[in-house]
Amino acid sequence: MPYNGDLTSADTANSTSLPYVPTKRSDASRRPPLRTKASTRGSFVNDLTNQEVVVESQIERGLGTILLAQRDVNRIEDQPTAVRYKGDDGVVREHTFDFRAWYLSGKIVAFAAKASGQVARSGIRRTLSLICEQSLKGFAHEVVLVTQNQITDGRVWSASQVVRSRKMRNDEHCEHLRGFAAQFRGRSAWLI
Repeated sequence: MPYNGDLTSADTANSTSLPYVPTKRSDASRRPPLRTKASTRGSFVNDLTNQEVVVESQIERGLGTILLAQRDVNRIEDQPTAVRYKGDDGVVREHTFDFRAWYLSGKIVAFAAKASGQVARSGIRRTLSLICEQSLKGFAHEVVLVTQNQITDGRVWSASQVVRSRKMRNDEHCEHLRGFAAQFRGRSAWLI
């Protein structure tokens, strides 16, 4: 395929003859600090958009991978613009969610990821409750708090395999297998 300077994800899906296309920098509202204790900083590439996704923990990285694997997620945003809310003490504060996801249904969900051991002492449940009461409108329809209890290694691995297979999809092979499977007779249960 000749390169004309205008690439789409469809163009790059099955081609090895294209020039290097640099990854776009994340649109995150903030980048993780470089020096903190007991945290992880990193990034990965959203292969659908060829854009960097920045994360501050393994839980966030896992959540991002799971969101990318979901068919009903249309778009994800890492570290979206901070939401302002008034604390119980009357002081105006800001909270930056880890991800915001747009679903095909039109629903927008803001995700906060925390280690389960930090949930109680960080006060994140109260923070999210205040945000839902005061300033969620126009930002998201729902807020979800996730910990490593939901973002397990097994779920992240499964999601990574879904993302990987989408990258390597070969429509010709898929059609061949559909034709082959159509020949099966009798009772069957498909998990797809």
